[in-house]
Amino acid sequence: MAVSVTRSGAGDLHFFDENENVINLAAWPKSVQDYCHTGTAIHYPLEYAGIWADSARELAAVGHNDYQSIPDSLKGGLPEGRFPIYRHMSVRVFDHDKLVAIVGVGNKEEPYDETNILQMELLMSCLWSVLQQRRAHEILQRYSFEEGVTGIANRRRFNELLEKE
Repeated sequence: MAVSVTRSGAGDLHFFDENENVINLAAWPKSVQDYCHTGTAIHYPLEYAGIWADSARELAAVGHNDYQSIPDSLKGGLPEGRFPIYRHMSVRVFDHDKLVAIVGVGNKEEPYDETNILQMELLMSCLWSVLQQRRAHEILQRYSFEEGVTGIANRRRFNELLEKE
């Protein structure tokens, strides 16, 4: 979704593990995975991640409209056979005041600007809110059918299964 909103060529989602100070790759397009010949289980200690992770370190959105001119030593933390990037932008996602993820997009035809940053931040804030609501709904649903301490199915679950049978 972030790729289409910004009209970018690629994108990625990394969750941030505050306890380990690690960024964990959660999603990126299949085309990028195929290009890099790697799976999705990639973890980057924040201190070794390249400038693409600056939004996590600086707690601010970052954009690089001339990515090719940046020295490789600063780009760090990219998989082997890296996907060619010529523009990049990343924004952070918060759960209240806690950083939970960073979302990056790359290779938009025109330079990234402040409007793109604001769109991405708003989009990601809304999506995170929806994910949190869905998670809360699933927890409530589960506990409405089982006893909280033991996890044993309750009468409501029994009645539901009886109806299905």
